[in-house]
Amino acid sequence: MTVHFTLDGTRKEAWPFVKDFNAWQNSEGYYYDSVIGDQEGGSFRLSTDPNDFEGSPSYDVIKVIPEYVIVVSQPIPEGAYGGKDWSIGQGGVSAGFHIVGLDQFGDKTIVTFHMEHASLVGNEGEDVTESWRPMTEEAARKWREGLIPNMKRLVAEARRNA
Repeated sequence: MTVHFTLDGTRKEAWPFVKDFNAWQNSEGYYYDSVIGDQEGGSFRLSTDPNDFEGSPSYDVIKVIPEYVIVVSQPIPEGAYGGKDWSIGQGGVSAGFHIVGLDQFGDKTIVTFHMEHASLVGNEGEDVTESWRPMTEEAARKWREGLIPNMKRLVAEARRNA
């Protein structure tokens, strides 16, 4: 899934919010145990419970170029995530790469989130793409109705208060 949107603000103004997913994703039920843009060479966990990261998926932050890009690797998971409902098909959520890019044009910034996910293996007779359809449709709604408006609001408020 790839998401593009434009912010009324420079990369410098957008970066504090882009790098901190908690600032704009908590309202949609995504919680991170750290600021992703501060974790180059480290890792972070994602949870649906802000008080419980035990057994949640772990991601590695491969590269951060402040105000330009964040590159994240989702390693191949081993088994279920602490019994939480993160699984798709037989193999759970697979490895993938996720890239956040910022491109500035004048006083506007285009933000691109590329999220690579796939199922390791489907159940017998299952079209693995079908298991992703409901999740993808819900993710698109969350981006459109929650995440993007949250990010735009934060950047606009920061500009007004600067």
